Amino acid sequence: MALATLAAALFALSGTANAESVVQPNSGPSGHKVYGHLGGSAKSYSTMLFKVSMGDGSTAYMFCTDIQHYIALGKDYTETSWDSSNVANVEFVTAVLHATNATSTLDKTEIAAAQAAIWHFSDGFELDPANPNNSAAVIARYNELVAYATANPVHEEPAPTLDVTPADQSGVEGTSLIYDVTTTAAGPLSLSVDSPAVSIHPVSGGTCDTSSTISQMTGSGQVCLASADPLSGVTLTVTTEAATINRGRVFVRAGNQTLVMASEGIAQSSASATANWTVNQPPAVSVACPPTLVYGEPATFTAVASDDSGLPLTYRWYVNGNLVQEGGSPSLTTAVDSDDEILVEVVDHEGLTAQAAADCAGLHRPQVSIECPPELVYGEPAEWHAVVTDPDSDSHEITWYVDGQPVANGETATLTVQAGQSVSVIAVDQSGLAGGAESECVGNHRPAVTLTCPTDLVYGEPATFTATGSDADGGELTYRWYINGEEVEGETSSTAELTIDEGDVVSVVAVDEHGVASEEAGFSCTGTYPPAEVLPNETQAPSTSVGGKVQTTSGASTGTLAFTGGESRTLALAAAVLLLLGSLALLVRPAVARNKD
Repeated sequence: MALATLAAALFALSGTANAESVVQPNSGPSGHKVYGHLGGSAKSYSTMLFKVSMGDGSTAYMFCTDIQHYIALGKDYTETSWDSSNVANVEFVTAVLHATNATSTLDKTEIAAAQAAIWHFSDGFELDPANPNNSAAVIARYNELVAYATANPVHEEPAPTLDVTPADQSGVEGTSLIYDVTTTAAGPLSLSVDSPAVSIHPVSGGTCDTSSTISQMTGSGQVCLASADPLSGVTLTVTTEAATINRGRVFVRAGNQTLVMASEGIAQSSASATANWTVNQPPAVSVACPPTLVYGEPATFTAVASDDSGLPLTYRWYVNGNLVQEGGSPSLTTAVDSDDEILVEVVDHEGLTAQAAADCAGLHRPQVSIECPPELVYGEPAEWHAVVTDPDSDSHEITWYVDGQPVANGETATLTVQAGQSVSVIAVDQSGLAGGAESECVGNHRPAVTLTCPTDLVYGEPATFTATGSDADGGELTYRWYINGEEVEGETSSTAELTIDEGDVVSVVAVDEHGVASEEAGFSCTGTYPPAEVLPNETQAPSTSVGGKVQTTSGASTGTLAFTGGESRTLALAAAVLLLLGSLALLVRPAVARNKD
């Protein structure tokens, strides 16, 4: 509020800075009166630097914000944070404090311009450049300060003189409580507690070092308090003889104007915090089940534990009563079956324990195997069968894959597979769990065979027939020989000595080591008949060709006729000759000896 309004409230006392960063402001150098507008109304305000006598005998100065309230001169104002002060646009207010030289020059124009610029940001006051009561110098300097602060706000809050956080905290007996100490003091800080049962310890690496105690610290840092017994309301006090109050620090008093430090000062300061310890209670624990539990597969069980001490707990995991894991991890990853029992035990810093059993429902993944075809020949259709077992479900969607591509559905599938291709099957149960199998079936290629007829085949005489077999698997082949569909016993090699008649069909089959037979290769090979046989001391008779076969007769009285069949006229000629020869015997030798063994 304007000094003119508060003139009756001014005291002629000099303020001092004392413990807990408290100041007592008093009147100081005044500036020119300023004229402007606030909330749409014309206003005029007196300006002043408020003076504070510091602990080292020096003088510091403060400006005010919150123009609508009175200032309480000679009363305690307590240092607070920017957030707690609720000063509007405090970053711009602090920028004005850095730009002005009012605290060093104590110049009336500078004081008036700086205070008006601060009110501009904190309260919305607008200096009226058209009002003749405003000094031209004040208007010009006001504009400079507002422009500078607008362009250069101070976002980082100045460090507090002394602060201890948290202000209040609790733990359980036997634990330590850590506090953060922040200060501008360069010298040592004194540390004390108001209970002989509590000791102060240093903090190293975020851990309370209870092996040593301290009563002083230098600069900002951490300290901790420890108690073996339940206690409440224990006060930690930190004191400094000389700490710097930074420019821009805010001081408040309930119901009165707010002040900001316009210059640095040195003050004695102290801060305190409260500690409480309660009786230690046993921890509590439960077990969180895996999102999906599939029996026989790794799954993670998590212990959800709480403990008043806030200290790390020890976790002991048991499977069917056997300790399988102990340590600081709240999780256990393991594979379990449907009848396994999972239990966790937690232990606190004093040995108090709690237990919980896992109550988790799981599922079985379908187990799948492949029955190989009885005879798997590459490139030929074969019947494949999937065997699925699943305690949870008797209905499954089954898909067959060749080289990763779906080709058939159902437990049984007829597939044509080439060498080198992979066959797999996947079964999905009603819950969406899938099981699969990869084929380990070994097939082979069907052999091939060709047959070569003898080049000098004579009907009725043994001849060598040759089979040429091939097998992509490189195995040894055996052969089966047939004459007119009847197997020839004893012939199993690629060549066979066979005696055939005209019109007989010779065929051969190649068989591999696995009993897979080739397609049958067969021919009716073309041969010749053997020549007619003439007895000794006989004169060769003329020959004739009847029906495509040679006919030979002997001399009139001494020879013997041998012939190889013929047609009706040949028989008639033979009958006439027989009548002439009388008692001569007709010798006939078979032209063809047939081997059909």
